[in-house]
Amino acid sequence: MRTTRKTVSASPSVQVGDPFTERKLMDLCQALNDADLLVALQDLGAAGLTSAASEMASRGGVGLAIDLDRVPLREQGMAPGEVLVSESQERMLAIVEPAKMDAVVEMARRHELDATDIGEVTDTGELEALWRGEEVVRIPSLYLTDDVPFYEVPRDAAPAEQPIDLADVPEPADLAATWLGLMGDPNIASKRWVFEQYDQLVGANTMRRPGGDAGVVRIPGTNRAVAVTLDCAEWHTELAPYEGGMASVLEAARNVACTGAVPIAATDCLNYANPDKGSTGWRLAESIRGMADALTAIEAPIVSGNVSLYNESPRGPIYPTPVVGIVGLLDDASTSMGIAFASPGDAVLLMGYGEPRVDASRYLGRCAGSPPAPEPAKDAALFRLLAACAERRLLKGAHDVSEGGLAVTVAESAIAGGIGAEVSIDAGRRADEAMFGEGGGRVVASCDPANVDAITALAGDGVTVTVIGAVGGDEVSVDAGGSTARVSLHDLAQVWEGSIPAALEAR
Repeated sequence: MRTTRKTVSASPSVQVGDPFTERKLMDLCQALNDADLLVALQDLGAAGLTSAASEMASRGGVGLAIDLDRVPLREQGMAPGEVLVSESQERMLAIVEPAKMDAVVEMARRHELDATDIGEVTDTGELEALWRGEEVVRIPSLYLTDDVPFYEVPRDAAPAEQPIDLADVPEPADLAATWLGLMGDPNIASKRWVFEQYDQLVGANTMRRPGGDAGVVRIPGTNRAVAVTLDCAEWHTELAPYEGGMASVLEAARNVACTGAVPIAATDCLNYANPDKGSTGWRLAESIRGMADALTAIEAPIVSGNVSLYNESPRGPIYPTPVVGIVGLLDDASTSMGIAFASPGDAVLLMGYGEPRVDASRYLGRCAGSPPAPEPAKDAALFRLLAACAERRLLKGAHDVSEGGLAVTVAESAIAGGIGAEVSIDAGRRADEAMFGEGGGRVVASCDPANVDAITALAGDGVTVTVIGAVGGDEVSVDAGGSTARVSLHDLAQVWEGSIPAALEAR
């Protein structure tokens, strides 16, 4: 049994990740696999060596014996238990045939990393650990994996939420001012100040940078690319956990699909309060069920994840926060799309399904009501449509309608392209809800007007394609049934880009 890790100096109790070393480690693992130097490989996540070693042993029906004195340490003076559960970053646990160990070490050195022999595979079925020549652990690996004790947490359902009565929501006196206010909401405003704190380009083959729906990275040595994003519908999950779990998956997958990629796999980070209190256990179980159903509908397996529970403070429990990461695949990297409007005269399209509602929206400003339930089969059809349009180069850009509703989506695409747009939509129940309401699987896209018929012909069941306006000018306007909000592109960009830096400087 071997481990590969970076040797670093002493640091605080929570280690700061090193993305450059992580990249070298990923490249090393790929090189070892290509050279047929690995028997098995696993990352060291939660509980460090303990979980990785026990999981590898139980899956293989073998035992593992580890000499803790051989494990490279981040800091000296650690107890054996600390060595076993350390979660320091940039480490992998590998099983290697003894005859290939020298080749593994040499390849690690070429990647500026270390590889250390820390033990061996046994036939005992047990996880064993030595410390200064003495046995400190001997336990069947199955006791730490498949045969661990389980207990049921309470699943007391919360009362069903009632839809928001629009009569209780004051209509804004100035739609344009409301629109600008939403553009400055920290949940909507540009995160450029954050993501420009690090380099997004070095050694990464980045094609689509942060700031859009998903990052797109070319796969070296191929014509393919992957699109990656994270998303979460925490308010939706608090109010209706099954539907919120689905929404978290579908919002992330929609982001990836807007680049033209086909969603192919998912990971998650489930963050919840104490599952023994209130309805947290019910929300956890229901949101996982919703995530599973949505992932099944879009045919994207979940390949990894983690869970963080008991997240509470004196102010109370956090909202259930099932963060979902989606990876999508582009067979032809050159077909990837961004969110930006491109050329004057291009048609602006609304694609997808569903009607907006103010319930649990950023416009409403609070976690209340009953948001529209997702329809995964229709989302899957929308994703296929976006992929087909990208492959045929029928669209110039696409952007999902999420927080802030259609008006914010149109503004963000205009800001990204540095060009305005004028759109007109049905007022629905009320103009402010049509402009700023959320829900449903909707995408704003742009294209050459000559391509509209071809795009419409590709749409599947339940997915509509509607021309709602045109690109052009130096302002953005949205008309909903005769009620119009009109703001200069400069003002929209200034608020959207400047909100978070101004808030941080004020502190």
